[in-house]
Amino acid sequence: MPDDIQSLFGSSSNYDSLIRLIYESVEDSSRWHLVMERLAECLNGHWTVLWPSYSHPAETAITAWGRMDPAVLPPYIDHYGSVNIIAQKFAEAQTESVLSYSHHVLSDSELEHSEYCADYLRPNGLFYTFGITLDIGLAAPSVISSLRPKSAGPFSEREGAILIALMPHISRALRLNLQLGQMNSRSVGTEAALHLFNIAVFGLDSGGTVIFQNRAAEDIARAGDG
Repeated sequence: MPDDIQSLFGSSSNYDSLIRLIYESVEDSSRWHLVMERLAECLNGHWTVLWPSYSHPAETAITAWGRMDPAVLPPYIDHYGSVNIIAQKFAEAQTESVLSYSHHVLSDSELEHSEYCADYLRPNGLFYTFGITLDIGLAAPSVISSLRPKSAGPFSEREGAILIALMPHISRALRLNLQLGQMNSRSVGTEAALHLFNIAVFGLDSGGTVIFQNRAAEDIARAGDG
């Protein structure tokens, strides 16, 4: 494995720092952008994008990207996602592999003559795409996609091996990220419900310090006549 890490990531330290960054993203979701930047470097990708399925499966919900101007997102969401011939071909292929390469499912000529390429990929200097499917336990899978210019050539098995090596860590971090978000949502919902109670509720930590009080409790504390 060390030899594989050396060849794929340049050094074990590069690999280790990327893994640390992935797990740091569990508590700080903004760091997923840094993960995608680092991943774009490893993959020699012009854009590298994380598409999680946290919302309705039919929605486009990009949460992180590397080397990409976010201004390109609205046109994709509004129209070009619906004419993305590469995604359509991936769906038609119904491959059991978690990896998908655009040049495996359609020819360069077919892509060049599509609306998606002419009006979206080409103006952004892109052509080839590949990605990996991540199962994080939701109805629809999450996807990491990377795109680059035609001059860079199709993505190779080496780039696929990079995603395969990182997939267990990214999947685990996304699952934890989702679970943490759900726990926070439940906590916020519980606090909101407690504020509706007419009965005062104080929350104490193990040392007896008040760490939460609902509105009725706040009224008592302000009055000082509890």
